[in-house]
Amino acid sequence: MRRQTRASGNGRAVKQTGANTGPDLVSLMRDFASDEKAGVNASLGFTYQHWYAALLAIERFGAMDDYLIILEFKEDVAIVDSSGQPSRAEFHQVKKNERSGSWTLAELLASGAKKSGEKTLSTMAKLVSRRHQFHPHPTVLWFASNVGFKLPLEEGATPRMTHNANLLDVCGSELSTLRAALARELNVDEADIALDDFRLIRTGLPLDDPHRFVAGALAELSEQKKLPFELKRPVLGARMVANQFAQAGSKNSYAKTFEQLQARGVSRRQVADILVQVENFRQESSHDILKACFTRLDAEAHDYETLDEAKSEVVRVCADLTNRTNIELRAVCVALAGVRDAFKQANRRFAQLGGKRLANPS
Repeated sequence: MRRQTRASGNGRAVKQTGANTGPDLVSLMRDFASDEKAGVNASLGFTYQHWYAALLAIERFGAMDDYLIILEFKEDVAIVDSSGQPSRAEFHQVKKNERSGSWTLAELLASGAKKSGEKTLSTMAKLVSRRHQFHPHPTVLWFASNVGFKLPLEEGATPRMTHNANLLDVCGSELSTLRAALARELNVDEADIALDDFRLIRTGLPLDDPHRFVAGALAELSEQKKLPFELKRPVLGARMVANQFAQAGSKNSYAKTFEQLQARGVSRRQVADILVQVENFRQESSHDILKACFTRLDAEAHDYETLDEAKSEVVRVCADLTNRTNIELRAVCVALAGVRDAFKQANRRFAQLGGKRLANPS
């Protein structure tokens, strides 16, 4: 078996022997001191990544039996094929482009710099390094953006626009140049730069109102019968799934084990539970609640004229309830809630003493 070279977490070349040797994937699913932390600390503000993760969770829901999607692990989004015992991993780097209408290979190969002036790996080199770090386990690399790519797909021709490409689609001469540049940057042999399963995609996820796009994907999933029930509130479902990723993304504690890392992820089971909650969710309007109250009061034979007078104010009260700046109405509601709670507490105490329960004030 030939010797293989991979890049370690600190950028140095490490020799490996054999195609199937190395640590199991679970032991690699943890943070390391050499990991980049800038994205982790900034994740609270990067809502586009949250929506991308939500879209990924919904799209994969109908295609995978199990998964765990983790935010800010090595890259912006990582996904493994099992929430308990993963065997393969995908790494997604998600970048918005609001300056131009496309990405070029030169931009993806441009190295960055820290505040100290120290150079950092280019976008492509970072992704390729994940494949080396997780060798020999299968990995898929993704660079996703809101715009497409201008790639040299034909020899001697100008770059062409594409929205969904495998890096191996690039013409031979440019691919050789790309492989050599990545090998120099990672300090490995060119033969060890594997560019298969490296995808460049335009997500279609808009910068404005991304919830509508994700809701559309969720509605399509429901129409295709890939959910065990019909989902009637796709917009609410999309927002709830994205909110789950926002909560997971806020948990940026250092994870020394896969179990600790799971707290930063969202599993397929969690997504299913969220969608069940959405389908079971029922929200009554203020008017419906008041109508139910009057139905009960009528059944209890309260004074007709008093009830009739109160009913005539229902529309006005409902309108006032929508005005959150109405301090007087708020004070009345708070007072009524206080009386109700006090009445319930007294009723419970009275019942404990063996007395007959009073009428329920709610």
